[in-house]
Amino acid sequence: MENGEPPRLFGINSPRPRLAAVRIVDMTTSNAWAEFAAVFRATRQAFLDHEKSEAELKGLIPEDAKEAFGHGVKAKRAKSGAVSFDVIGAEEGDASVK
Repeated sequence: MENGEPPRLFGINSPRPRLAAVRIVDMTTSNAWAEFAAVFRATRQAFLDHEKSEAELKGLIPEDAKEAFGHGVKAKRAKSGAVSFDVIGAEEGDASVK
């Protein structure tokens, strides 16, 4: 602006400042918390294994490959270079992993 004021958006509310979290809350009496905490704990290791496997699979794909597949997993490289994975039916030629 010409008068030196910083520009302001109009027609929307400005974002509220974040409140500093100051409370500690005991959720042991919450059934919903118990249910979701149990699922979180039960699936945590599987999540970590999944993340590690995904990173290792990405590292195995040659840089010039657009797609890679095998053992029931297919990887596709987007034009941006990002790699995504899908689970597919196991092909007959795949070796079994034990």
